[in-house]
Amino acid sequence: FGAPAVIIVTITGPAVLRWARRTPRWALQLLELAGYFASLALSVQSCRYDTVEYSDFAAQLGLMGAAAFGPCWLLSVALHGGRTDASDTMEIVLYYIDLVVDTLWLSLPLFTVILASMALVHQDQVTGTLATASLHGSASAGLAMLNWPRDAEEEKAEDSVLRRVAFRWAAVSLSLMTISLALGRSAFAGPLKPFLQGAVWCGHVAFLGSAVLIASKWAQREHTYYISQVLAVAPCCVAFFLGRLWDAPGLSSAGYSALVLWLLTKEFEVSWANRASKLIGTYGTIRYLLWDPDLLMAVPESRNLYS
Repeated sequence: FGAPAVIIVTITGPAVLRWARRTPRWALQLLELAGYFASLALSVQSCRYDTVEYSDFAAQLGLMGAAAFGPCWLLSVALHGGRTDASDTMEIVLYYIDLVVDTLWLSLPLFTVILASMALVHQDQVTGTLATASLHGSASAGLAMLNWPRDAEEEKAEDSVLRRVAFRWAAVSLSLMTISLALGRSAFAGPLKPFLQGAVWCGHVAFLGSAVLIASKWAQREHTYYISQVLAVAPCCVAFFLGRLWDAPGLSSAGYSALVLWLLTKEFEVSWANRASKLIGTYGTIRYLLWDPDLLMAVPESRNLYS
């Protein structure tokens, strides 16, 4: 539902902003209170249903209550974060986007707690996956606030924003994967089942994707290029062989997929005059998509890994 939400916000956002600027502040504050009350009411009401007979409906209602916190928070930021005298719609939008980004350190942890609570109560996998993604974003935002990775002053001009983001994602994903591996073999494995898919996508899949991104020529300096290739290929190979050793098809498929993705990035990086690399990349892609479709379909599996 992410793409439709972006389209709806893009189309209706300017009109909503114009309406909000003409609306009295007290009316917006009442709307803010009503929104938080509705979010809380939906969440509480979802916990009152029978967990067996109405489990699906209760889980959807709880997800609606948790998701309603997001728009309410955006309204709170707009009301209490200051106002701008700009008249251009795009300037107003950019101003409020900056306000939202500045408060991510607080909004994402709160959103994570709310989603995780609903996921635990209803044992809902969709809500658990969203909670894990929110936790991943919270940790990444925290590393950004700490300005990690930090480079020397003379190297900051050459540093890539993409490289910094990729390193943050890799560090958070590796930490999340390690924690998930430990919890998957503990007494908490049963209640934490709703978070399995989130652990897969935000754990080893995101880590391997970040490693491939770090190895691209657009994400690092020239003198570290070949070292980055080794640091990208090594985790993919380790993931592939560990997946085979542990009989964890999700891990081995993710490692194999990341290797194919790394090969494709190299294909885009080299000159079009290098026909050999183009043929190798095309062959690997066709073989992966047409001859081994089961490997791609096995990526979301968490068997023998986190469960």
